Amino acid sequence: MAFDEDILQDFLVEAKETIENLEEGFIELEQDKSNLEIIRALFRSMHSLKGAAGFFGFKSLESIAHFSEDILSKLRDGLVEPTEDIIDILLKAVDWIKYIVNHIEQNKSEPVEDQILDFMVELSNFKEKLNKKVEGGEQE
Repeated sequence: MAFDEDILQDFLVEAKETIENLEEGFIELEQDKSNLEIIRALFRSMHSLKGAAGFFGFKSLESIAHFSEDILSKLRDGLVEPTEDIIDILLKAVDWIKYIVNHIEQNKSEPVEDQILDFMVELSNFKEKLNKKVEGGEQE
């Protein structure tokens, strides 16, 4: 799918700003795990990235943002605590998001790599485990 160069540039500028906000937000969250404002801001950033990726048909980017957004919604709603495990996997997601966005910038397309698919499976499984924990009412 070919895009207007200007529209793609706008997406890239916005995506990079979002990545910066996510990185800063997660650093703040590690220092202040009970800060709901930070969690809400992270959720909103991930949500808009997911929407933009979806609009452009960047499936890997959209999936990673979608799974991350699901995890963040559980934090936001107080269903799970922001443990090291959760923050670690979300930081990993941000790294992959950054990698994919850089690739899009250079190649005008998403990278197609097994490691990205592997991470998407890992992230999806992590999210499913959290869902089970929440549904089972288990606490850490």
